[in-house]
Amino acid sequence: MENNIQWEDLTIYQPLKKEDLKQSYKHFTDIIFHNLSHFDFNRYGRMLVKRSNELLHVIHLDTRGSWMGMSDRFNVEIAITTIYDEDSFIHNRGLAGVKKIEQIIPELRNFYRITQEYELLADFLTRKIIEFILPYFDKYRSSAQVLINSDDFDLHQIIAIHQSNSNLFLFCDLYNHHDEYALAILKERMEHYILLGADQTSPIFIELQTLFELVKQKNWSAVEEILIKKQTIVLKKLRLKSS
Repeated sequence: MENNIQWEDLTIYQPLKKEDLKQSYKHFTDIIFHNLSHFDFNRYGRMLVKRSNELLHVIHLDTRGSWMGMSDRFNVEIAITTIYDEDSFIHNRGLAGVKKIEQIIPELRNFYRITQEYELLADFLTRKIIEFILPYFDKYRSSAQVLINSDDFDLHQIIAIHQSNSNLFLFCDLYNHHDEYALAILKERMEHYILLGADQTSPIFIELQTLFELVKQKNWSAVEEILIKKQTIVLKKLRLKSS
């Protein structure tokens, strides 16, 4: 392909054969990951992850397809989560603080189909990420900034166990010794487990109960000990430095 051609200038796109999708996706993501590695991101599977204090900035190239198998369509998710979020990185329950890339770049059309011109598409997405997504991340360098700018996130039914921002605000609250969201979220999760008839002697329920009581007592030093244990597990999984 000629170097002076840009993806957004194209008007015709050549589809890929289904048998070529897997290798093309690999090359496509390799290009983007290589370009953004200069900004201190580390690769973790289909994600680029960068630590910022107690937060993690994540770019997720979701090329998994669906239950029908791999397709030529993919999603780019942008997430802000914390170094304590075992749900996202240990249990694979989805990212917290996640937005589709078009929610941050409204003028972006639906560029989610990989074609034979994927090298140009990778270059295009890299430029858009550098221009818009990196400044977005710069707004949230710490959990305190997330709490200050909470209106930027979907807080509808924030205490709901499956709400994607629930973990983000839970751990931001705990780290900053706040209980604005933490108590309600922890209470809802305990009640959910009880309603399901789950084992109340399980480590998950005991941790929820313990955190709830510690926050009620404002025993923040004990809360910090729990957070440190979670941090160690998550950073080890992501192969990130602890400090």
